[in-house]
Amino acid sequence: MNPYRGEHKVTVGGKDYALRPTYDALAAMETASGMKLIPLAVAFNARNVGVSEIVAVIVEGARGADPDVDGEALASAIVEAGVLNFVEVALAFLSDALTGGQKGNAGAAGRKKATRSAA
Repeated sequence: MNPYRGEHKVTVGGKDYALRPTYDALAAMETASGMKLIPLAVAFNARNVGVSEIVAVIVEGARGADPDVDGEALASAIVEAGVLNFVEVALAFLSDALTGGQKGNAGAAGRKKATRSAA
């Protein structure tokens, strides 16, 4: 993983996933959430998001790193682990995706730990 390019790690159900902000992943987040990226990031920052937005960011970010990720299985594992456990990593990932990664203090994850784990 390369945090300088906005990549993050998330652990869901004991399995590690890389989140990578590719163009396809970001476009898929917009489609899946029904929101453009900046309003989506604002909603995450305000903690005004629902299950579909949280799952969209994590699943599509994981597919950015590995297109073969089973989205349905990952979504189910996120729900089972507790959706709210993933708000912080999703916000950090989105923030870094929009600002170009953790260059110096620019990225959100540069200010806080970017790894989130939930069993």
